[in-house]
Amino acid sequence: MRRADSHSFTEYVAKTFDNQFWAAAEEFLRENMDDLDIELYKIHRAGETEIQDVNVEHVWIDDLPGMKIQFDVALSVVFEIHEADYHYDETEEKKIWMMVRCRGDLAKDLAKDLAKDLAKDLAKDLEDFEIFEVSDYKGKNRAKKPMDDALVPVINKDNLEKVAEQFLRDHYKKALLEPIWVNPTELAESMGLNVRFVNITKEGSVFGRSYFHECETELYDAETEQSLSEVIPKKTILVDKAVAFMYVLGATNNTIIHECVHWDKHQKAFALARLYNKELTNIGCRVEGGVVGNKAEWNAVDWMEWQENALTPKIQMPLGMFKKRVESLISL
Repeated sequence: MRRADSHSFTEYVAKTFDNQFWAAAEEFLRENMDDLDIELYKIHRAGETEIQDVNVEHVWIDDLPGMKIQFDVALSVVFEIHEADYHYDETEEKKIWMMVRCRGDLAKDLAKDLAKDLAKDLAKDLEDFEIFEVSDYKGKNRAKKPMDDALVPVINKDNLEKVAEQFLRDHYKKALLEPIWVNPTELAESMGLNVRFVNITKEGSVFGRSYFHECETELYDAETEQSLSEVIPKKTILVDKAVAFMYVLGATNNTIIHECVHWDKHQKAFALARLYNKELTNIGCRVEGGVVGNKAEWNAVDWMEWQENALTPKIQMPLGMFKKRVESLISL
């Protein structure tokens, strides 16, 4: 996969929805001040409060169907309490933590990109963002389908078989009914994706490329030995012809399924990247055995690559059907 900087959803949220978080904090203090059990040391009687700062401390993201997400935001709120007794002129600074539960739909931003006048202000993105619950902070909530700060789904290696089975249940259910070959092109078509075999580069260094948005791109014309420009529609998977010519058939199949995993698991990570850079349109991959380096130092690109490489063979050969096939051969 082409290397890229990881983008932080926490940073995006903190910058984009700062005004909404301040408003939520002001309302929360106004309605709950008497119940916060705040100890006062300098002032005699609490009067008006004035917020000094609101900071996003942490964001926990839950993956929802489609392009929707739900996220809990832990806010630290620094505020001053003014003396209510006019005989004194004191203020006291306090700090509390609160939890703001939010949700939004990234698909609305993707659809907006089709307009000629693209939004360039981050504050205009994720327009259907809403805060649906505000409370004092009592610890993080448990996400059913957690995502990391780059909107990459969190997949434990012990759950890879279940994730692969769910992928097939969503897109190629017949592979879970009996031991059959998973046809990569048929799988892509079931996901609404169009697979094309072209010369992506002169060197054949890029095995496949997924286009999340329509764009004009440079391809290689082997006959003229020159680059050519072509408009590639959204939801297109390009597979380099060199994969089929120079490598075994399995490499071609792997490439297509690899790109299908991108579409199923990483659209939201790509959408986040586009919130930072509207020029992004596609992801290019070279299917390899894994990602080198210390996992503690991996970024979002590394984790996406690991997920694709780990899930692809399990999608091609789901464990349940593999066991069923083995049992049938043993019984012969």
